[in-house]
Amino acid sequence: MIAGGAAVALLWDNQRITNDVDVVSEGMTPLLRTSVARVARDYDLEPGWFNDAAKLKAPALPIDDPILVFDGDRLRVYAVPAG
Repeated sequence: MIAGGAAVALLWDNQRITNDVDVVSEGMTPLLRTSVARVARDYDLEPGWFNDAAKLKAPALPIDDPILVFDGDRLRVYAVPAG
């Protein structure tokens, strides 16, 4: 689940610029960490582009009425609703 500036940019203000994606999760598996590092390398992103520290500032999971922003074959991404 994404939150913060990336969620705002996707849902309400596509002119907003952010350098990271704040992620609310219940933990990052080693496979996910490897995938995040590969995306950073492939797209020349800063190492902290995937900010899983957002969970410290977000409401506890589960979040009521998350907004689906991407639905792929192997990945589904939700955004934290405003308010």
